[in-house]
Amino acid sequence: MIQEPGKYSARAIKWSWSEAKTGTMQLAIEFAVKVPMGDGSEGADTITHYLPVTEKTIERATKTFRLMGYVGDSLEELDNSGGNLDANEVELDVQWDEYNGESRLKVKWINEPGAGFAIKAPEASALRGFAERMKGAMRAVDAGAPKAAVPVATPKPALAKPPQRAAAPTPPAQTPWPVARQAKPAAPEQDAGTGDDIPPF
Repeated sequence: MIQEPGKYSARAIKWSWSEAKTGTMQLAIEFAVKVPMGDGSEGADTITHYLPVTEKTIERATKTFRLMGYVGDSLEELDNSGGNLDANEVELDVQWDEYNGESRLKVKWINEPGAGFAIKAPEASALRGFAERMKGAMRAVDAGAPKAAVPVATPKPALAKPPQRAAAPTPPAQTPWPVARQAKPAAPEQDAGTGDDIPPF
């Protein structure tokens, strides 16, 4: 039984068209899957994949149908296990998927067997140029050459402050004008009287 994500060899055993709730046409394909066991033996399981086919996905879907063995151009032929989709063995890329709060294993991609391990060999000239570019760096590592010093940024000189204006001179204190003293009023003259007021001896 498939219990872990990974790549599994598989072959279609039955398929038919179905319509999703969104109205998208999708081909429901049931695969017989080869499951490696811990003791080196091989178990078997099945998994169903719903392959949506729209104007946006038709390129990928066509490549998948060709990979599985279909050579026609009328998708109606694929209904009710028609079209020879079981002609070739494929490799399923099975991954965890979240649906309605639950995790389940789901077919993410249908690939050519061994496609995940394909290696593209470089051209001889490209490999030779790459080796020449790396040769100097490798020799420097062997020689223990010190790393190039990282340039230190030179601090920018501080901007000179503009000269301050001299303070305006303080005006001299003004001397108050002298105030003329007013003469005290003279005491009123006393009346000498008639002599009647002179006390007797």
